[in-house]
Amino acid sequence: MEIQDVPDSERPLQPNRTSTRRKNMGFWSRTLFQRIFLQSLCRLIIYLNKIYQDFGAVNTYHSEHALYFEIISLLCLILPSMIFAIYQSFAEFIKNENFNAKAIITKFVNGLLLIPWQMKRYLDGLYFSSQNLCSFRQAKDDEKENFFFVNRNAETLEFFEDFYAGFIQVVMQIYILSVETNNKYSFIIGEVIGSALSIFSMLIAIRRRDDGILTGFLSLVGWTSMFASRILVFALAAIIIKQWIVVLCLVHVIGFTIWVYKIAMEALEEMDTQADRSKKRGFSTAVLIFFFFGLPSLVMWPYMFYLKEKQRPMRFLFIVFIENTILVSLWFGLHSTKANTDIYWLMAVIVTTVVATLFLSLYFCCKPSKVDQVVLYDMRYSDTESFGIYFEFCDIVFNLKVEKEVKELLDIIREKPELTHPRYRQQQQQQQVAQPTAPEIDRQSP
Repeated sequence: MEIQDVPDSERPLQPNRTSTRRKNMGFWSRTLFQRIFLQSLCRLIIYLNKIYQDFGAVNTYHSEHALYFEIISLLCLILPSMIFAIYQSFAEFIKNENFNAKAIITKFVNGLLLIPWQMKRYLDGLYFSSQNLCSFRQAKDDEKENFFFVNRNAETLEFFEDFYAGFIQVVMQIYILSVETNNKYSFIIGEVIGSALSIFSMLIAIRRRDDGILTGFLSLVGWTSMFASRILVFALAAIIIKQWIVVLCLVHVIGFTIWVYKIAMEALEEMDTQADRSKKRGFSTAVLIFFFFGLPSLVMWPYMFYLKEKQRPMRFLFIVFIENTILVSLWFGLHSTKANTDIYWLMAVIVTTVVATLFLSLYFCCKPSKVDQVVLYDMRYSDTESFGIYFEFCDIVFNLKVEKEVKELLDIIREKPELTHPRYRQQQQQQQVAQPTAPEIDRQSP
């Protein structure tokens, strides 16, 4: 077969694209310190405003003798520190596989200091970036390592503070807005804005770093809509069933905890050589699953490793869709007065639920199957950049191992991750079956 040369006018403009990409990467790398400074400053302002609003809410509810609202606000101040302390303690126990009282108590005490640690991490980011704020240059290797360490710790702390407190608070605030019509709590609007900003900041912090432009956009819009729909649904349903909404949420959480626990035990039994190892760590694993997979299952489901197999993410979306439909129908049928405000609430629930289901379904379909294994490989052998807090949660709970296939084909997976998609592999297998096999050539014959 003769290979013909392509005229210069018909050749693709790949060098120009490459040079443009390099210029963009150069711009982002030269403005690293400035971006860190702005990011840390914004996070610190949002966090301080949230703390101020939380303490102000407790004081207001106490003076107004609103006991239930006061208790919930106090729990939102205490709960994140307690859960972070539990995470520190049980993660230490699982990693070392033995009981070291001194180390576990130390981790627990450190976890209780969540609020000062969170402020310190933001101040560390400001201090680190302010030293080179006027320098437009690429960061050195040691500077990058320091930045990744500070950023990873800040994002971990932000998850505990904003998820377990911000989500509960914004549900309560939407509930108050939908019930109170005499503007009794005039500060609620500011509270809603502060809680919404903290949740949005948390979503950005815990996002997967291995997402591209398309998957990152689908993920951000999908999970933001999911949070919004669940907040609205729980707040509106609480108008009808009052405190029984807590029981309903606990049923959901316990069901998902049992489901994920069974998945984790099956994974541990497959990988562990010691027969009773999974039984020894069973209780600690169950506690971590309850807090980091069961409770978050009210609003999110990590699409990675064992949790993405056997259409589990689509089952999660189906369950959430059914729950939203039943709860909003219950509210609209029993409480709604068909006023304009009620119509707006109903439309908001419908739009956010549909957008969340659509965008997350597209995200699950577009995400290559082996990308999370590549990230796990980088975490094992580089241990520098954070790829998202849920990679660390899954690593602790499922005792993850890097697949042999990923080690051997790592370069191919990095360059063309779409080749690892299950549909592509099924097509390749079908083509191999359809094509007739060529006769083998005897190399020893002349």
